[in-house]
Amino acid sequence: MRQLFVSRDSVVNHILRESFNPFIELFRTSLNATRYTAFGLLICLVTAAIHRSSFTSALNHLQNHAVSINGIEIKKKIELPPLYKLSEYMKKISITDAIEAINQALKQQVMLAASYGWTEHFNILIADAHEIPAWNRVHTELIVPIYSAKKANSKGFRYFTSVVGDGKWWLTTAFYIDGPAGSPYDIDEAHVANDSFKRAHILGFKIRCGIFDSRFFTVDTVEQLTYNNYPFLMIASKNNRVKNAVLSGHRSLCCHYEPMVVPMEIGSGRNKVTYNLLIAPRPKEKRIVSPKNRPDDILSNYVTLATNMDASGSCSMMDEVITMGKTGIRAAIKRWVMEKAEFDYRRRANIEVSYKMQEQVRARTNTRNNALRVLLFGMMAVLYNLHVLLKMYAELGVVKRDRVAHLQVPDLRIWRFKMLIEKWLLVSYAVLLLERSGEWVRMHKYLRTRLKVVLVL
Repeated sequence: MRQLFVSRDSVVNHILRESFNPFIELFRTSLNATRYTAFGLLICLVTAAIHRSSFTSALNHLQNHAVSINGIEIKKKIELPPLYKLSEYMKKISITDAIEAINQALKQQVMLAASYGWTEHFNILIADAHEIPAWNRVHTELIVPIYSAKKANSKGFRYFTSVVGDGKWWLTTAFYIDGPAGSPYDIDEAHVANDSFKRAHILGFKIRCGIFDSRFFTVDTVEQLTYNNYPFLMIASKNNRVKNAVLSGHRSLCCHYEPMVVPMEIGSGRNKVTYNLLIAPRPKEKRIVSPKNRPDDILSNYVTLATNMDASGSCSMMDEVITMGKTGIRAAIKRWVMEKAEFDYRRRANIEVSYKMQEQVRARTNTRNNALRVLLFGMMAVLYNLHVLLKMYAELGVVKRDRVAHLQVPDLRIWRFKMLIEKWLLVSYAVLLLERSGEWVRMHKYLRTRLKVVLVL
C-alpha cells in the first residue's frame, strides 16, 4: 500500500478514489500488474479522454511531461511502459470485466453522492442509447447498424446508459454495451429498461417515473415493466392501432384538438400487453395547418405516449376511452395528460445533455481491442459523473462538524474540470514513482503542509 498525494481537499480525494479505484482493481486483478503499471494504464485512459486524443498520443504526452506544483518542479519525469507492453496488457482484459468495472465505478459514485445527502430527491429515471459512427470494417465484434440520419456513417458503436436525477442534478447509474445480433453482447431495450430500474432500486432510489424514447416501445419492454410494476412513460410509435385511436378520437371531438386517454394493446395473439395511450395535441404554434386536413396532417399534430400509470401516479390501466369532459375527474385526467406530455417527458432531454457532455471527453481510437474501446466509452460516463459530483460539492457542500464545506473552485466549466483532473492525476502518479517519497516530501514545505495523504492503491 503506497500513499499518494492528490489534493488538500479530503472530499475531492474521496470522490477521485471512488471514481477510479475499480479501474485500478481491474488492471491489478486481470493483468496481475503492479501498482505503478495499473495507475499508468488509468492515467493513459483519462489523459486520452481529457485531450480527446488516442491512447498512443496520451502515452507520448505523458512520457514527455514534467510535473510542477505551484512552481516546484518534480525533476523525475513520468515513466510508463512502452506502447507494445501496454497493448499486451490490454489484450488480457475481457469486455465483460471492463463493463463490470465501469458499472462498479458508476455505482460507487452514486453511493458517495447519497452518503453526502445530495440525492435525497432523485426520483426520475431516464435510459437511452448513444451511437458513435465507425469506419473500420476489419474487426466487427461490436459494430452495429446505427441510425444514420444524423451520423456520418450507417455503421458504428452503440452503448446504453441510464441516469437518475431530480430535474437539476443527474447521475449515470448503469452502462451497457451493445453488439450485433447473435453476439454475446447483443442486448435488447427490454433488458436495459428492466435492469436500469433494478439498479436504481438497489441504490435506494424510489423511482416515480421511468422515461424512454420510441426505441423502447416494444412488446417485451412494455410487458416486463408492467409485470414488475415499474412506472414508465415513453413515446408510442404511431402504428396502425395508434393511428386509428388518434383519428377516431379526433373525429369524436368534432375535429377539435384536445388531450385523450385510450386503453390500448401492443402485440398480437398471446403476446398482447395492455397499456394506457396518452394522446396530447401539440401547441397551436407548432401544428401543421392544411386546408385538406389529411389524416397524416392530423396525426402529426398529436404526440402519443405510452404509460402504465393512471392520473393518481399508481400503476393501473384505464378501463374507458376519455375524450370529452371539461369538469370533474375527466378534466383532471386530461390535465394530467398534458402535464405528462409537456413537463415529464421533456425531462428526457437531460440524458441528451449528458451525452453532449460525454462527447467532450471522448478519446479517438482505431484500436481493434474491443475491451480498450469499451473502457474508453465507459470512461466518458465516469468522467461525466465526476464532473457532476464536483459541481454538487461546489454548490451543495458537505457538512463537516459545525460548518458546511464547499469546493473552492469558482467556475467548473468543462475545460477547467479537465485541467484539474489532469493535474491531480499527474501529481499522484509522479509522487507514486518517487523513491522514498517521505524524505522527498519533507524537502518541500509546500507539499508537507498543503497536500493531504490519500490511500488510493
